[in-house]
Amino acid sequence: MAHIIKLNVGGSLFQTSKSTLTKFDGFFKTMLETEIPVAKDESGAIFIDRDPKHFRVILNFMRDGDVALPEAPVDVTEIQKEAEYYLLGGLVELCKPKLEAQKMPYFAETYEDMARAVSTTIMKTQQKLRDTEKRSGGGFQRMSRKRIRYGFAYGPYTIPISSAREWRRIRNGLFANHLCFQQKH
Repeated sequence: MAHIIKLNVGGSLFQTSKSTLTKFDGFFKTMLETEIPVAKDESGAIFIDRDPKHFRVILNFMRDGDVALPEAPVDVTEIQKEAEYYLLGGLVELCKPKLEAQKMPYFAETYEDMARAVSTTIMKTQQKLRDTEKRSGGGFQRMSRKRIRYGFAYGPYTIPISSAREWRRIRNGLFANHLCFQQKH
């Protein structure tokens, strides 16, 4: 008969076999196979002061040596941090490719970083356009001799401003790339 271990992880109760917990070298094997005193709750369960959100994934990995990871990069990052805490190198390594696949090339670590960068760029661009329109003394009539150069991940492009409608579209931030003004030569 398997020796059942009760765990209280951040207030959530889990039960598993001792063989599952000692399958991998690390936190649990050290805790259960040495004389290190462990904290227990009032019911006798071993108390672990960690967030229980991903502990089921940790247990499933210890049972099978593999586990299906969630799609959300935030969850995978949290699981990786928990795996580091429990000294489960195999699970840490399992998380790495999933996190690498979520990184954005060139300019952002993640989609959230990219969204934050684009949002900041849009706000700065709109302010520059408003400031330039004020300095030009009335907008399109004086700005029509200028071009707008905007850059994207693959290089800069230059477009002429040829109508009041185009100026309004640009001024209202519909071009969400890096914008700067350049005199027409």
